[in-house]
Amino acid sequence: DDENEFLIIELTSFLLFNSEYELTISFKAYFVTEALGFYITYNADDDYSAFYSTQFQATGARRVFPCFDEPSYKSVFRVTLDYPDEFHALTNGDLDYSISSGDGRVEDHFQDTFKMSTYLVAFYISTAVNQTTYVNGTRLSVWAPESQIEYTTYQLSAAAKVLQFYYDLFDLDIDYTIIKADNAIVDANNFRGMENWGLILYSKLSVLYDEENDPDSQKLEVQEITCHEFTHYWTGNLVTTTWWDELWMNEGITSFLTFLCQDAVFNDTNYELATQRGIATPLLMDAYVTSDPLRGDLVITLDEIIYEFSYITYTKGAAINWMMYDLLGEDIYMTGLKNMMTENVYGLVTTDDIIRHWYLVADDEDFKDLDVLEEMINTWTMQMGYPLLTVGRNTRDEVITITQSHFLLNPEEDENLWYSSPYEYSWIVPVWICYKEGDSCDNPMLHIMTEKTEEITLTGLTDDGWLIVNPRHGYYRVNYADSDWDLIQTELYNNPYDILETTRLHLISDIFHLAREGSVTIERALELAVYMKNETSLDIWEVYVTDIKYFLNVLNDDADALEAFKKYLQKSIFNELFDSFSSASIEDENNSTIRSYIEALACAVDTEACVTISVSEYNDWLSTDTTIDYFNTIACTALRNAGDDYDTMTEAAFDRITRYTELFPALACINSSDMTTLLKSAMNEGKVWSYLEGMFVKTRTALDVLWYGYSENWDYLTGTQLYEKDNIDIMNIVVKYFNRDADIVVLDEFIETHLEDVDGVPRYLDNLREKVRVNIYFLDNCSDDIEDLSY
Repeated sequence: DDENEFLIIELTSFLLFNSEYELTISFKAYFVTEALGFYITYNADDDYSAFYSTQFQATGARRVFPCFDEPSYKSVFRVTLDYPDEFHALTNGDLDYSISSGDGRVEDHFQDTFKMSTYLVAFYISTAVNQTTYVNGTRLSVWAPESQIEYTTYQLSAAAKVLQFYYDLFDLDIDYTIIKADNAIVDANNFRGMENWGLILYSKLSVLYDEENDPDSQKLEVQEITCHEFTHYWTGNLVTTTWWDELWMNEGITSFLTFLCQDAVFNDTNYELATQRGIATPLLMDAYVTSDPLRGDLVITLDEIIYEFSYITYTKGAAINWMMYDLLGEDIYMTGLKNMMTENVYGLVTTDDIIRHWYLVADDEDFKDLDVLEEMINTWTMQMGYPLLTVGRNTRDEVITITQSHFLLNPEEDENLWYSSPYEYSWIVPVWICYKEGDSCDNPMLHIMTEKTEEITLTGLTDDGWLIVNPRHGYYRVNYADSDWDLIQTELYNNPYDILETTRLHLISDIFHLAREGSVTIERALELAVYMKNETSLDIWEVYVTDIKYFLNVLNDDADALEAFKKYLQKSIFNELFDSFSSASIEDENNSTIRSYIEALACAVDTEACVTISVSEYNDWLSTDTTIDYFNTIACTALRNAGDDYDTMTEAAFDRITRYTELFPALACINSSDMTTLLKSAMNEGKVWSYLEGMFVKTRTALDVLWYGYSENWDYLTGTQLYEKDNIDIMNIVVKYFNRDADIVVLDEFIETHLEDVDGVPRYLDNLREKVRVNIYFLDNCSDDIEDLSY
């Protein structure tokens, strides 16, 4: 059965009950070059030496040896590897003994593994060298090519701290002795890390760190991936979900605990705030009718399994766990999790198991009804999307009214919902509330909302005190009456740091997405965000920049609306901010990053000071050998504002550069026919589309060129991908800012030609179409309001 990758054996006679039979299968496997199964890579830094590695999750083990390749079939594995003696071999178990054949080959016999699923089996045969330390009796090693081993020192130190943290955190009442924990570097870019028990494999991009030259962001990457993969030693390996439709539990709990690990082990960064920034992304991705529930959808075929490994699974799964952690409290959450692992050690679990164990240790009356706790978690995991809570206040009776509804970026898409929810898109919502006259946001009031509309008493509530819902980690958005937005806005203007950072992040993310959806006006969102002039949180700036980039790019087809939007941002924020930041000396990396965001946005909206500086620096660059910091931003701004001098400035630039692609990103900012003319020449130099992907703002011409680059090179691009899902992920990059009805026609024609035979999950193609429709909906409903902005 090729579709399901089954070997079906038809018998010629009946089998006798309680008898033993021996089955012999002829099986041959091959090394491959893509990272699935047993694959080979060549390290360019070590004379192209060969490295043989495995990637078995989700269904790669069957490519290498015959097996029941499903997570519920667990076994102890005893591995023997035979290989040329210039290499060294690793697998999950520790080496037992070796036999040299005398003809240049070695046969290594390894000790038994833990009882585990096939997707966790791993082999690594290489010329790598290692660094080693010991943690609680566990031999901890990092393996890498000799040319890279010096850059693994930080990861070895990080892994030692992380492993000790998890030994202390879980401290299970079982015999769980990890003899060795190898960490090996793989020269592959289509995954970050794989939690194979005893042999974690990492992409070199994830764990190599040059302390002298790499930015702090790379150190954070090492911390995050190391925490994540070692978390799996307990959540995923020691206990495993029964099938891939429960992957949210494996990866969601792991992703959440990763944040706790980072906070406890590397407490030099606000990981709680970083988590909130991470929540902002799934809230965006989960606001479409073509999103996915975390569980409940049928998962059978290989393609359906692969689609479970989505960003939603990891990030929304983490967000739901953080919400439950806040709701239950640390003791109940962790005790229930540890009890579940102890009861099911080396076994299988489902969502029902963690619910039951949380219930058994709960000491709050709200959670002493198993049905309520179960239904609450089901409403968050068995429905896609999340609720919008609309809040109104009645100060005479000292109550607020909250109504929940399914939040969609385009409410008109509601009729196209592909998934019929068993809960009719109603949630049991933990609602945290703080208000000026009552509970502080450090210790907010909690209310469990079970109905579509509910009233909540807030003692002492007045008309003139601010009110905030969801100062914690609730996975939902909140809208208020205009008068309440006014009070919040005043507080942000006057006392922004009296409001928690996580709350400020929620407010910025919520109001811009409410403006896109239509519940609030664009002017309301922009007015509230004026306080960003005083914001010092990098995480909040990243959320704000992402939102503003959306507006600048989607408005590229409406010159009047785009000009009004730019003028508003100039006058309200960036004239002042650009002047103050451009003259300041900044050493701190966070503030340096904020500065780069401010300069990029100030230039994108054509702030006068930025235009003047850009034109000056660009002309200096043309006439001298100087280099320009932020060249793409400077050149883009200068050319966009060149006026009658455009032809002269562009021609001079072509005389200055050695490759067309040096100027290509700058041309992405202007509606220039030169873009199309240059395209084919630039194509000859490589993947020109990649130069456009990261541009801060793309004009309509740039979008068309980007589409042309991808569509004309589709065979090349898809030839580098393992799964159809990866091809669709590529398309998501391209259509992100498409905003015309004609774009849907072009997209449909492309899908019909290249993607019509995509197996398994056609709604992911529907998601591409929906994203374009959402952009069109926004333009149709908001362009006039934006043109009328008063600045």
